[in-house]
Amino acid sequence: MNKSMKSISILGAGWLGFSLGEKLLQLKYQVNASTTHVEKLSAFEQAGLKPFLIQLNNADEINHSFWTETLILSFPPGKSGDYSSYKFKVERILKQLPETCKRVIMISSTSVYPKKSGHWKENQLFEAETPEAEIILDAEKVVLSSNKQAIILRLSGLVGYERNPARFGTSKLPANEPVNMIHRDDAIGVILRLLELEHIEGIFNVCSPVHPSRQAFYTAGAAALGEESPILQTRIDALVRTIDCQKLIAETQYVFQKENPLDFWKDA
Repeated sequence: MNKSMKSISILGAGWLGFSLGEKLLQLKYQVNASTTHVEKLSAFEQAGLKPFLIQLNNADEINHSFWTETLILSFPPGKSGDYSSYKFKVERILKQLPETCKRVIMISSTSVYPKKSGHWKENQLFEAETPEAEIILDAEKVVLSSNKQAIILRLSGLVGYERNPARFGTSKLPANEPVNMIHRDDAIGVILRLLELEHIEGIFNVCSPVHPSRQAFYTAGAAALGEESPILQTRIDALVRTIDCQKLIAETQYVFQKENPLDFWKDA
């Protein structure tokens, strides 16, 4: 790996970003990581991350020492469902990037695809069905149109370890719909693989290539918790909507650690 890529800035080191930072430290990166919570700064420092308190809701300039040659945007579009300022936050961030920052990796979401049956790929044309999806797509365009080498990672449902959907209510979800999920280990693995491929760019779906039924997925999750299998209702009008990850596999040769969501909690 090119030595110039050994410093990384993670803007939004939450459940995914913090674990990514820890993995990067093991690979001898210097990691600058941001949070909006003062109480998390000491934990970042103890983990070996260089901590930064960055509040994106104000117009303050970001500390210049935060920037490195690679920026990973890993903050959620909005808290409490308020997506309205997301695009403007991304624009404000990119305007502050120094020339020395060459690459931007944005963590996006497959929720931008319509809630319609189909096998959704990155090159398919579609219109946003919701204002939230439109805002995320607009933010993606801001990153792609910047003068930086840009990668958009559209993640499916991000789970693993303590984040087990079976912990939450499932009775209203159709049993016979396929699930689109990605384990955190693979989300991190994909990012690490892309960091190795210095010239790659564009939009990639990040989703497990296997799509079991929701009934099977929640049954596996419940078993890992030592609980009874939930009873979901089969529906005639079930949505057969799957996310295609073949572009990612073809262009990066990434090998999934947990390609089947039914195995997400094995050996956890």
